[in-house]
Amino acid sequence: KLEGVVPRDIAGGLRASLSKSRHRRLSWNVAEWGEAQVAEWAGRVASSGGWNDNELASCLAKLSKFAVGGEHLLSLDREDLRDMGLGKAPVSRTLLSACRVLRRERAAWALQADAAAGMR
Repeated sequence: KLEGVVPRDIAGGLRASLSKSRHRRLSWNVAEWGEAQVAEWAGRVASSGGWNDNELASCLAKLSKFAVGGEHLLSLDREDLRDMGLGKAPVSRTLLSACRVLRRERAAWALQADAAAGMR
């Protein structure tokens, strides 16, 4: 359901829902994402979640208004979404699921990086 919401190189079994030739990959280092990368990610989440244009526009406006960067995505919870005005069930559920995927995949990538560093 959340295809394409995390970078392919850390996405495990998830495949990008957007074609490689038309869209660049997001950096694996979510914590360093700025507002532009978060907006791109949110667009992918919206595409995967079947949001309509109004839901995406509202989400993007609110993420921008609150200057949400990648580090915020890693700790975002239901209360944060309500505070930002993104508490509607389909949107909030999809965003929370996508944030969980980001956290899980980031942790998995960090373990792989640590293991690789230990082998050097």
